[in-house]
Amino acid sequence: MSKKKKRMKTPAAPPQPTPQSDPAASVNAKRRTIIIAVLLIGLLGLMSAGVIVKLSQNTVVSALQPDAPQAFAMPENQPHSPTKKIVVYYFHGTARCSSCQTIEELTHFAVADGFQSELKEGSLEFHAINAETPENRHFIQEYRLYTKSVIVSAVVNGKEMRWKNLEKIWELYYDQKAFVDYIQQEIRAYL
Repeated sequence: MSKKKKRMKTPAAPPQPTPQSDPAASVNAKRRTIIIAVLLIGLLGLMSAGVIVKLSQNTVVSALQPDAPQAFAMPENQPHSPTKKIVVYYFHGTARCSSCQTIEELTHFAVADGFQSELKEGSLEFHAINAETPENRHFIQEYRLYTKSVIVSAVVNGKEMRWKNLEKIWELYYDQKAFVDYIQQEIRAYL
């Protein structure tokens, strides 16, 4: 007698429902799509509102925060501000290395030492600004900042007409005299 070996059959796995065969999965997929669409529309709305706010604050004068640190302020007894002024910015981050502090000190010295009368009459201003704070981040895009920077800006009737990033500061900060001369020369070109 021959014995036949019986093979044990493994039970087949139940078929997985597909979105076409499972109505619940289809409803969930539709819900997910609707939620994603609503979130994207909301995000676009918030982004466009932010752009509108930034566009309304695009002038240098209104973009400066009243509590932003200022090395020099215009005298309050002045009848009206000049129609043209030069603004020198030093943009830094929250973390400050000794090189960054040296650049700020040398820039401040170059402005204060070379342009006392312009500072007094209000035709020149110096501002050291932390570009990483939320209220000042717009400067990063406006001036295409990628590191700590000195910017010279010409403002006429409250509107910025031109500006320049003084990129040689990183080459010259080891030589104080050359650094100060460079800053003062660039400011004079704007006066």
